[in-house]
Amino acid sequence: MISLNEEQGGKKELRPDGFPPIPAKPDTANHFIVGVSEGMFVIQRTPRGYLTREQCINLAAWLIALADPTTAEFARVLQEIKKS
Repeated sequence: MISLNEEQGGKKELRPDGFPPIPAKPDTANHFIVGVSEGMFVIQRTPRGYLTREQCINLAAWLIALADPTTAEFARVLQEIKKS
């Protein structure tokens, strides 16, 4: 891990790719209020501006958990996206 000095004098550990690691116990709260209504997916608290890496992963996880609980379709699409 690489150390990064934060403004408050502390250090923040970064992975070699420059991103901070996701905590061992990630935040699983539904911050964006993602849900399903009558077969349509709803994000009631639409993100504005920039999202942190953790927020992106949290939002994506909530969408996938509701849209593809087995993650079979998601895994296939993800592999295709990684190829492009």
